[in-house]
Amino acid sequence: MKDGKSVMLIANVSDSNTSASDIIEYGSSDGLPMMFGGLCPGEGDDVYFIGGSPSKASSIYKWNIQSKGEASILACSSELSFDDDLISVPKQVEFPTTLGTAFGYYYAPKNG
Repeated sequence: MKDGKSVMLIANVSDSNTSASDIIEYGSSDGLPMMFGGLCPGEGDDVYFIGGSPSKASSIYKWNIQSKGEASILACSSELSFDDDLISVPKQVEFPTTLGTAFGYYYAPKNG
């Protein structure tokens, strides 16, 4: 995760005897939702996955690696939606402790 947002890494592997080359990183600026996982390859350059955000319910998405357009929702776990101005987006934080570095999420207050 980068700033609390998921990223997708795609590697070009020509055969099983070579290491990955041409590793490309995709994220929300490429049309992906803020958080996602459970990737499943589809036909051609399509990828299916479960994703969402603090203001959007978990959904099943389809996204094309070549076109990099907005990921399309195929099914959603809820019809509820919330205004982005009302939902705090977590930011990843780290801080020192006596046992080493600890990690967590900070949810800044939002008042619409």
